[in-house]
Amino acid sequence: MRRLNNQWPNTDNAKLYKFFAEICLELVDDRSWESYKAYSLSTISKLIELSKACESVKSGSFGKPALKVMIEECNESLHSDPIASSIVSKNMRVIPSFELSYDSTLEEIRSNCRMLISILEPEFKKKAEALITEEIASGGSKIKIFKYTKLYISHLVNSGNSKKYVRSCLERIFLDRDIQRCSSSLLLGLFQNFSETEFSYSVYCSVNSNFARMVSRSLSAEILSLNGGEYKKIEIHLPVAFNTTKNSSIIRFDKVPGNNPYAAAELIFNVLRQLESIVFLYPGAVRAHWASDAYVVQSKQNRGVICSADSSFLSHRRNVASVRKTTTYVENLFEVMYKHVRRRDSFAPKLFRSITTAALAEKTESKQAQLVTIWAGFEAILPELVSEDSVRINHFIKYIVPSVVLSYPIDNIIECYSNFGKIFGRQFRDFVSDNGVGSDQASKFLSIIVLGSPVMKKDMCELVSTSPLALNRLWFLESKFSDPKTFSEYIFSHERRVSWQIHRIYRERNLIVHSGATSPFLGPLTENAYNYYSKMISSIESASTIFNNLGVQERLTLIRHFKDENDRLLKVGINTQSSEAKKKFVFEYVQNRRFINSK
Repeated sequence: MRRLNNQWPNTDNAKLYKFFAEICLELVDDRSWESYKAYSLSTISKLIELSKACESVKSGSFGKPALKVMIEECNESLHSDPIASSIVSKNMRVIPSFELSYDSTLEEIRSNCRMLISILEPEFKKKAEALITEEIASGGSKIKIFKYTKLYISHLVNSGNSKKYVRSCLERIFLDRDIQRCSSSLLLGLFQNFSETEFSYSVYCSVNSNFARMVSRSLSAEILSLNGGEYKKIEIHLPVAFNTTKNSSIIRFDKVPGNNPYAAAELIFNVLRQLESIVFLYPGAVRAHWASDAYVVQSKQNRGVICSADSSFLSHRRNVASVRKTTTYVENLFEVMYKHVRRRDSFAPKLFRSITTAALAEKTESKQAQLVTIWAGFEAILPELVSEDSVRINHFIKYIVPSVVLSYPIDNIIECYSNFGKIFGRQFRDFVSDNGVGSDQASKFLSIIVLGSPVMKKDMCELVSTSPLALNRLWFLESKFSDPKTFSEYIFSHERRVSWQIHRIYRERNLIVHSGATSPFLGPLTENAYNYYSKMISSIESASTIFNNLGVQERLTLIRHFKDENDRLLKVGINTQSSEAKKKFVFEYVQNRRFINSK
């Protein structure tokens, strides 16, 4: 979460505009916690994915059972996405039912997907903008604004607007100046940046000179300078920040299509990456190197923008939230591994091989290679598939999902407290220390949210009152963590989403390995794969510390049983009667049923 330090009007209506700005900025921030980021796939993207999967089943790439989880996810998305469902409902005369069925033929599933896509694509952006504008202007529901905004940003990113471009537009509109007046024109100023029309751009890149000559000959890109020498045939002034080294050259690609400068730059970066792949086969031909920045100018304009290539998630990856002291955690892992190596036990070598394999992702900037190596880390440590009748991915999910979701409740609390502690400073941290109950700051923070008196909660809200998003997050946590039934639904919903995403990661891995192809969602899937893997290792490390005589398979089985026991306890807690007893149950559940780093 970012604190907006510029001036905003202090009216109730202005607070909704600020709330919208804060949500948008958090959704596209690379350093946001994964649950605070934009959805990896929009509803339309899920339908496109399912339609393409039907073609793959038809060609024999994989079996129809793989579609079952995709259809389940698409149906859930169509019903939970108020923007999509309102558009489809308006067209019910065309589609009697927008429920997709696994029992339908491949052609029927594919046809229904295409029909839904044809209805949603032309209207989704416009409908989302209208709903957001109407809800904010009328002083409407924050719940609806939050939901519409998450779906809108996800749609923008899935439609080819990079997060960097969206973020640059948001910062220019909402951060770079004081906001004097909040009206629908402020939103219109943002919305008009995201055109669905393609424009033509000139893209200037800095590459090594020998590579520049080869690119110029094969792609008709014009060389404007060689070896850092004088520019030739150039009508615009390149910014100082876009400088060349002695051995580099500037080349220009003309008539590059894109609906924004960042999209045009990324298209050229993809071309250069593919050329580098060809050079890989013939190392004696030329060395390929280029700068990570491009200067992009729209046709018939004299000034452009510097656009950076999408950076790897490795540059902003995060620790598992529930791992409090990273150094201690790593030392424990070292100790466990070394202890088992000395015993010549199979556990540590297996764990070490898995981590070593996954860590190869850090040696490359290729998202394809990163995803494949991280998934190889999973397979290196997970139990072998015993029955040939079992579906491989379902076997893996039985072990991955429990390891990933166990820490989710406390991760929520830790992330929120950590954000607030950084943004609102010592006064907020001291308030939690003085008023909360528990063994650590996160526990104390949770105790105030769930068990605190109305006066105490009001005082905490006052400390974060400059941020409408912070106030909304406190309300959200209180609503989810104060009742066992609501809490249970929240946790199981997350578990289902994680399961869907692991299926998708596995499909992406197979697509890369078996077809040499990738989907547009490779970036977020690679980041998710890393997050899930690091959480699984954290779970195994905790189990190793508590039950150090068990092998890795036994530890993973133990984690599954622990998760099943958690689920059973939640079902018992749902029958709790009084309001205070319900709150106390959830608080103690989160406190006492920890597994990740419970020591």
